Amino acid sequence: MDKKSSPIRVNVARAKKVFRAMEEAWKSKEGIWKDVVLPESRHELPTNPRTAANYLFFASLTMRGGVVSDDPVRWLSHLYLVHPDLFDPTEILKRWNEKKLCKAFCQATENILAKKNLSVGRGSMGPRYQEFARSWLYNAKILAEKWQGNVLNVFDGVKEFEEAFARIDHRRQNGRGLVGIRRKIFSLLTIWLQDKGMILNFPTPLPIDFHALRVLQSTGVIELTGMSPWVRQGYSWMTHWKGVQAVRISERITDAIAMWSQWFLWKNGFDHKIINPAMWVLSRTLCADHLQNGTRERTVPNCLPEELRQKPQLWPANYRDPCQHCPVQKFCQHVAPSGPYYRSGMFVKMERISYQHPCFQPELPGIEGFIPPPEFTGRQRSKK
Repeated sequence: MDKKSSPIRVNVARAKKVFRAMEEAWKSKEGIWKDVVLPESRHELPTNPRTAANYLFFASLTMRGGVVSDDPVRWLSHLYLVHPDLFDPTEILKRWNEKKLCKAFCQATENILAKKNLSVGRGSMGPRYQEFARSWLYNAKILAEKWQGNVLNVFDGVKEFEEAFARIDHRRQNGRGLVGIRRKIFSLLTIWLQDKGMILNFPTPLPIDFHALRVLQSTGVIELTGMSPWVRQGYSWMTHWKGVQAVRISERITDAIAMWSQWFLWKNGFDHKIINPAMWVLSRTLCADHLQNGTRERTVPNCLPEELRQKPQLWPANYRDPCQHCPVQKFCQHVAPSGPYYRSGMFVKMERISYQHPCFQPELPGIEGFIPPPEFTGRQRSKK
């Protein structure tokens, strides 16, 4: 990509330091990484390798938009228990149509809600059923006709990620590729399959979602070059961010970061199977709990840097500073609230203000004292 037109700038020296710190923290299994169980590992996979790989393929398709990752994985697990043939492309083409799929999807959601005693509409179970049913059927057809009904065959003989992606990329396969799966989703699937030992380890990019963007931008690993003062207000509670630096996230931006990350990680000896979940857990757990990243209406008025400087009393009395447990805090200069991204597709960047409450006394020095939040012990967390 032409550097002059690139939507990103990369600080190579900073990237090495940040990735090294995260890799060491992940390997040490301390703090938020202690006993961590990622969503894709919370439910038992099918014993047959082909079925397990297809299960992970369909699971990866649900990881779009502002979903809580636990929900679609739980949903897929229940769906497999009731309809295991839905994960065999050949059987799908024989027995299923769009109407039957939608009915099965709805029933799976109703069963989960009833079991957890939740009202209809609570919890995100993935994309809209009709849209998802169409892509499920179409992808099953492509897998059956081109890949013998086994997604593992896509990776046969592959030496690096782009080679595999080109095989299924709808844009490069003249309409005969897989749908609903771009670089982010396909790199996530690739990492899952590599982590489970189903395919070989080869150069693979980071899945660039909001959490990856937040960590990379906040720590100065990347700089998004197209940022400007946000003038579009969107939802009424977003007026507070008018004038803050922001940029609309496009596939051009995420692709540029992904393609850079693939070879940077590989050439510098970093493991993408570690860096990816380490960033996701870091953003979802610690970054999400920073006051300035709050998106609820009750916290929005307290998040701008100038307000926190002028009125340190705006920090909650019971605030437990998540940054004190972060292995990359010394590199972190910005925050990025999730609300504008998930509601308007805008990535907002603000200066991070360190917690300086005059009455603050650290209760637990060091990362060892941090108690992992509920989602890493199997209980659901409400944050994205």
